[in-house]
Amino acid sequence: MRHIHKLVQTKRTLCWSLVIALVSQSFASCAGGNFLGIGIGNKYLYTYRMIAPADSRELLIQDANVKAQFKFDDSAIQFQMQNLSRSNLSILWDQVSLGVDNKFTPVRNSVNFYLDTVRLCGSQSLPPLGYVQEIVIPYHNIRFDGYRWVEKDLFPTTAKADLANAIMKNLGKSIKLVLPLRIGSEMKTYVFEFVVESVHQIAWNDYRPQRRKPPPIAIKPQKSVTDQVTIAIIAVGLLGFAAYAITLKKDPISE
Repeated sequence: MRHIHKLVQTKRTLCWSLVIALVSQSFASCAGGNFLGIGIGNKYLYTYRMIAPADSRELLIQDANVKAQFKFDDSAIQFQMQNLSRSNLSILWDQVSLGVDNKFTPVRNSVNFYLDTVRLCGSQSLPPLGYVQEIVIPYHNIRFDGYRWVEKDLFPTTAKADLANAIMKNLGKSIKLVLPLRIGSEMKTYVFEFVVESVHQIAWNDYRPQRRKPPPIAIKPQKSVTDQVTIAIIAVGLLGFAAYAITLKKDPISE
């Protein structure tokens, strides 16, 4: 009789150990993977320099027609452009292209940044001294994954330690923004060229992702990480209780 009770107790211990292990795994996969960035690798920051149509570490250009300054983040280029000419100036967006390491693609701008279509923008007109603040990203470098908009880096910014050399090989590579303009009745195409001037590793705590404000999208409610963990705990708990109940049924009836 004592041997039987000891065997039953051992089975119960194994069942509860299984429950604890599964719950711990649920926390590790749901919370750890999403919040701690486990497995992503090291984070790298790029700095750029303009080399055409002028040399500028400030990424600033001014001539008789325009004054423009650019700013890079991981996946896009933001810029402000002012019309310095005496005529109306139009950006011909349907002809704009972006070349990353000489691979050129159409772009999205602020109008179609979050549109899930192939529609390209037309022209955008600025009166004399008018200015615009814009953003460009390679057209296919942003997508909606069913929950949020996901952007692809211009150049990779994360890598495991053993792949750091691949990141460093991007030093000196170029990004070219081809921006056709109509100034009055004349056409002028600007080619703004930038090169990667430096790449250095930063701590994830020091990384400040670019904050954008995508429009709200009507989608099916998604379960939060907290909900997923709760469901995992309940499911595993029920499994453990069922296993526990089975062991009870096997207990011999005591007289």
